[in-house]
Amino acid sequence: MTALLSSIPALWAARTGREQVMTLALAGLLLAWLVQTLLVGPLLDVHERARREYAAAVEQHREIREGLADYAVLPAANPGSNEASRPLRTIVGAAATSRRIAIAGIVPGVDGRLSVHIDRADYGAAMGWLIEMERRYGIEVMSITMARLGRDQVELNLVLTRAGN
Repeated sequence: MTALLSSIPALWAARTGREQVMTLALAGLLLAWLVQTLLVGPLLDVHERARREYAAAVEQHREIREGLADYAVLPAANPGSNEASRPLRTIVGAAATSRRIAIAGIVPGVDGRLSVHIDRADYGAAMGWLIEMERRYGIEVMSITMARLGRDQVELNLVLTRAGN
């Protein structure tokens, strides 16, 4: 190894000035390429990925803020929102009456649950009633038993509760 290193100055001195300049230029280009490939390129990739992730986080933050703004406006825009504070039995009965569903029996249960029995109801009206109670009042179906009585008629046994109970 020492013999190789000691022969380099002799090889360099044997070259003409023009060859020495060209060799130095080639070494400089090779060094620049190595720095670009091994250092600058990966750093630029990391920077670009961080920029994309930041832009995605800002967009997600904007969507959350818009959702919160919509959520804050919702009670004021929905005058029926104070209806959700009424007793569960009252809400269920009024919503069923508005859909022309006759409730055969309502039995209060534990933890604010309500057992409801409907002898005969139109299938579409019953499904609309359940959807309305969940979307408008936050009343969830804990369990349901449904039996078909005819083409569009059903018998229902339900256990209902407010969301979060």
